[in-house]
Amino acid sequence: MTRNQQKDLEQPGCIHGNMDLFKYAYQLYPLVSSSLLVDCLQLAIAARKIDMRASPYDVSAFAECGQAIKVETLEGRRQYAIEQEELFRRAAPLRMALLSVYNRVLEPTNEERREIDTNSDSIVNSES
Repeated sequence: MTRNQQKDLEQPGCIHGNMDLFKYAYQLYPLVSSSLLVDCLQLAIAARKIDMRASPYDVSAFAECGQAIKVETLEGRRQYAIEQEELFRRAAPLRMALLSVYNRVLEPTNEERREIDTNSDSIVNSES
């Protein structure tokens, strides 16, 4: 998947995609609220713990990691899917809040719109 394809192919339930929400919130800071930034960080930490627990490594020594998710078994895959779905539900409002901030930041102001309109008029007039 390329960056250009990401918007169309991204899976909102993907563990790593949900970890990326913190990266995007951090890139927009201070345009995002500190509470949204913290919520995205907490989500990323939760996602990372699930990711670590589903890895083939023994992570039981890490604080708060909990039991390994044995994705090589049917029960492990079910457990992973349940936790992934819960993470998806937690991420959905954060994803929408970040998109809202991005849209506000990227939306041109009235002055910029007038400038665009003026420039497009002059382009149209010069082609006539």
